[in-house]
Amino acid sequence: MIQGDEWFMIRQLHREGLTISAIARKTGRDRKTVRKAINSTGQPVFKSRPTPPSRLDPYKDYIKSRMDAGMTNAVKMHREISAKGYDGCVTVVRRFMHPLRQSADAIAIMRYETPPGEPAQVDWTSCGRGLCRGVLKTVYCFVMTLAYSRMMYIEFTWRADTRAFIRGHINAFAYFGGITSSCLYDNLKSVNLAYVDGGPRLNPAFADFADTFGFKPRLCRPYRPQTKGKVESGGGYVKGNFILGDTFESLDEINAAASGWLLTVANTRVQGTTGEVPQDRFGKERLLLAPPSTNSAG
Repeated sequence: MIQGDEWFMIRQLHREGLTISAIARKTGRDRKTVRKAINSTGQPVFKSRPTPPSRLDPYKDYIKSRMDAGMTNAVKMHREISAKGYDGCVTVVRRFMHPLRQSADAIAIMRYETPPGEPAQVDWTSCGRGLCRGVLKTVYCFVMTLAYSRMMYIEFTWRADTRAFIRGHINAFAYFGGITSSCLYDNLKSVNLAYVDGGPRLNPAFADFADTFGFKPRLCRPYRPQTKGKVESGGGYVKGNFILGDTFESLDEINAAASGWLLTVANTRVQGTTGEVPQDRFGKERLLLAPPSTNSAG
């Protein structure tokens, strides 16, 4: 098929006096093709072939809406639309999502930058296993990160229940010397027992604790992990920078080491997103006064 620039070239060579055979040899085209181009009255217009329908077409609006809500994992997306009837492969889904993912990520990042003093972001992360009184048990790490300064507090424990969760808060507030006006959580049973009529039903013990200390519990919307991205990355940072490659003899030893790590590494390094040292930004935090039962630990 002759493209537009070649059509012009053939006609120009003919005007310069070359024969059809000479033009055919020069362009590598058949003489019939050259003759047709010379005798045509106008530049050929080629119609592109219509794009064949894709099995993904009925699900594209759903994919876009889920990406607008922050869900950018192609494997999970494939699983969701497969449940709705899609019978194609994940590669097609990934290819469709790829050009949309960057803008979706940028929106999520911009949406959740926070002012000083609110919120703190809180979660558990599991950190391997250890022996407790001769029994092999999971070691949990309580992580609280101040969203503005990225100051962290961590505490290791054998349990991840409501009592340990409340104790972690009290110790974190003491460490920071104050309380943020709100704390942000994933849908942990220690905080939210269930959703009733579209709203959360808070764990009564935790709701009473939050009311006593004067902060508001806030819950991430389901399937919106980037809402709590600062503490999610904090959990990964603990495992990748503090724990990786080390072993400890006891919970007391790991917590003592964690205190030193917070003081000399986590809160004094240049944080990747802000480009500043958390300890320096901490001076701008506007924390509420902690109840008399909590005293600053540094």
